[in-house]
Amino acid sequence: MTTDRDHTGAAPGMSPVAPEELLASRDRIAHHRARAARALGRGRARRRFLPQIVAVTAVVATLGAADRFVQGAVASTTPTASAGTVGAGTSATALTLSQVTKTLAADQQAIVALARAQARLAASAGGDGGGAATGGGAQLSSLPGLAAVPNIAVPAITPTVSGTTGASVVVP
Repeated sequence: MTTDRDHTGAAPGMSPVAPEELLASRDRIAHHRARAARALGRGRARRRFLPQIVAVTAVVATLGAADRFVQGAVASTTPTASAGTVGAGTSATALTLSQVTKTLAADQQAIVALARAQARLAASAGGDGGGAATGGGAQLSSLPGLAAVPNIAVPAITPTVSGTTGASVVVP
């Protein structure tokens, strides 16, 4: 029997490791694994969401710039347009307004005439809602007459098929 014995429990030729060093090594490995998992998660989120965020940001910035440009263009043309209407455009505007006024007056007369005709028709129906009206018809003499629509000859269009490509070609 030998009296020179190693009581650390380590195999001959290996250095003994204290339990504190084992715990520290295990904690370091766990810390590195956790950091790697977080980095992989951030990379996955970056790959999934960053392109969409960049695209939406670019669209919003472009729309903002376009709106700013349009607002600037509208603001710059408004004073010149109002200055131009004071001169030669006044007679054209007055002529257009007079035509619109005449048209509105004629429309108002037509509405009044239709209301009168409807009232006469309802009175001649005798209060049954107009379902059994036996009159000769309502006379709308106060309505303005419509101008005759001229007949316009429309030439017949026959499609021809191209012999080389098979495409239809319309020749007037």
